[in-house]
Amino acid sequence: MKSCTQLRSLQLSCVEISFDNVSLLFGTPESWINLHTLELSHCSIGSDGAQVLSRMLEHCKKLRGLDLSHNGIDDRGVLAIAEALKDHTNLEGATALSQVMKYHNLQHLGLDLCLSFPKSLVDVMCGDFLHTLYLGFNKLGVEGMASLSVGLEKCKQLVKLGISYNNIGTRGLVFLEEGLQHCTNLHELDLSCNYITSDGVAHISAIMKYCKYLRNLDISGNSIGIDGATVLVNGWQYKSMLRLNLVACFDDSHYYALFNGFPCCSSCDHLLELYSNNDYITIQYIPKLVSPNYCDIDKH
Repeated sequence: MKSCTQLRSLQLSCVEISFDNVSLLFGTPESWINLHTLELSHCSIGSDGAQVLSRMLEHCKKLRGLDLSHNGIDDRGVLAIAEALKDHTNLEGATALSQVMKYHNLQHLGLDLCLSFPKSLVDVMCGDFLHTLYLGFNKLGVEGMASLSVGLEKCKQLVKLGISYNNIGTRGLVFLEEGLQHCTNLHELDLSCNYITSDGVAHISAIMKYCKYLRNLDISGNSIGIDGATVLVNGWQYKSMLRLNLVACFDDSHYYALFNGFPCCSSCDHLLELYSNNDYITIQYIPKLVSPNYCDIDKH
């Protein structure tokens, strides 16, 4: 690394990097000056490692993509990274993190599974140039969604948003809907495993209408029920391919009935009819067995 002064991209995801090895691995600050992309997810860096890493990131003035997901980084580590990437001012905390977005124009940011992620910082994670934001497994809850809603107003270019496993519930979904009104270019949204019930379906439907370019919607692991799934399929009005993940959204009897094309009740029958006659909807793992225009989901 000491001689790699022209390095543009470094990807070491899923490589075990302990706290002691962070400084040894990355050598001198001069090795980092031209770095555009740094991917270090699943590297067991931890907060202590993140603080060592932050001292090196001070020199990354050209950084556009940063992925530190699944490293057990708590709020101390997040703030250290923020402090390192700000434009050499004396700002701290949330203001420092806002400087990351302002001066570095980050386009891709992955911070899945950051322990004790500071909810008050969520809004300043969002910047005008952000294309991809992953904040899964952080237990952000309603408070985090309220903060994210404010930040999303700046994210006109956002294409991918992942907020799985954040315990947002229907109340959090209300805030998310408000924020995503401004993200009309969104293509992918992951809401899986967020304790969303049938009460939240109306808000998901609204998001689908605001984000007219949406192609992939993952709401698996949320108990919206067969009727909630019907509302989503029935409410899709745009002639664009939408891939829905409805795994574990209703009980097994309905799921297997849909998979095999034999409805088990009137609600199941209604959903199956809607799905079979809609060439723009693909439900993950459920083929269009009944439709004459059968399409293999693997082709999409």
